Amino acid sequence: MLYSPSTRQPRLIQSSDLTVTLLSLSGAQVPASQGGGRLVSQADDETAADRYRSLVDLDLATLRGHALVPPFFNALILAQVAMYLGVWGIWKGRIGTERTRRRLLDVVRICSVAAATVPVASFLANLIPWWRSGTVMLALVGAVGVVVAAITAVAVARPSAAHLLGPTLVVSLVTAVVLAADAMTGSRLQLSSMMGLQPVVGGRFYGMGNVTFALFVTAVILALTAVADALVRRERRWAAATVVALGGLGAAIIDGYPSWGADGGGPPALLPGIAYLTLAVLGLRLTWRRIVLIGGVTAGLFLLVGFLDSLRPPERMSHLGRFFDSLGTGAALDTIQRKLATNWHNLIGSPLTLLVPIALVFVVYVLMRPTSWGARSLSRSIERAPVLRSGLVAWVIVMILGFALNDSGVAIPATGAMIAIPLVIAIAAAAVLEGR
Repeated sequence: MLYSPSTRQPRLIQSSDLTVTLLSLSGAQVPASQGGGRLVSQADDETAADRYRSLVDLDLATLRGHALVPPFFNALILAQVAMYLGVWGIWKGRIGTERTRRRLLDVVRICSVAAATVPVASFLANLIPWWRSGTVMLALVGAVGVVVAAITAVAVARPSAAHLLGPTLVVSLVTAVVLAADAMTGSRLQLSSMMGLQPVVGGRFYGMGNVTFALFVTAVILALTAVADALVRRERRWAAATVVALGGLGAAIIDGYPSWGADGGGPPALLPGIAYLTLAVLGLRLTWRRIVLIGGVTAGLFLLVGFLDSLRPPERMSHLGRFFDSLGTGAALDTIQRKLATNWHNLIGSPLTLLVPIALVFVVYVLMRPTSWGARSLSRSIERAPVLRSGLVAWVIVMILGFALNDSGVAIPATGAMIAIPLVIAIAAAAVLEGR
């Protein structure tokens, strides 16, 4: 069977691979700007029937899945907006008796946890061949629903529900582990998933794109926040800082390693947030000297990974290694300008995308003044979980940097919020319930 190093997916090649292969076989020099990779043969012990079934599955999942992406995202966004409005109404209004309000808050808590599990469920749903069904939408909704119900049941039940950040830890840990394991084993779950990689677009076939990065780092930061909070409340600050630093570094390696996440813009956005959270856990302030130090270390690691990747054969080099090779030439500047132009175009291209930076500013304001805008329940949560505020600030830092450093970066904070905001609402609702 032919295998393409540019897609790293079985039975999936690009037309540009044919150009590179023909040029290589003829002895001609392949231009550095030419995309694709040289096709190689690999042994395959599947029967003809199994190969045919695999190709049909790939074709159906690609075409049917891509058509479902817009309605999936629209339904998810509308459902979360409706949930936010409902929560605001419950917290601001005086609906029914105290017993009724407690029941509504408990429903809000469970629904918020369930909403935060939808992203990872959309990946795990690919374990079920929903694309073979005659009613694809119903099959997909059913597959996602089964996974959401399973994760939510574990998260809201004891012993996790006995702790304020317990459900957050369960959902975040499952999300981070699933996305990390998938990136490290070839991105099979991401391929043709609703929030993953779409082969028909041809943008990326493996590793972590902007959406997956946003989900992954959000889950990592919230999971580390929950663990660090438990340790800090036991007065084990150094142990908490060690967990945050090592966990964040491990996440950055998974995201940036060329054979796994292959994400050049991810680690430079993640590491400053992890550094801030580590300092906050230790009770240290973020001074200008420390900011410069964090920026220098982050840039150094970025260049080091790019250099190491550039030493690999061209067909195995990721875009990070190619960018390092282009440093000092006009190609690097062209890449930076293209990313900035793409980000700016996406930002002003729709009134909805313009709300993203406004929403980030609003979140920062609420975190600085947690008793404002009816956020007293958040203030109560921060009192109960002292590391929570620092964890959310670290998340905002990563979202802002991810927004600035990546093309189509506007998708990063918008996607990360699909996990972070529902879990914050669940935490706040639990804190209110425990305080009554």
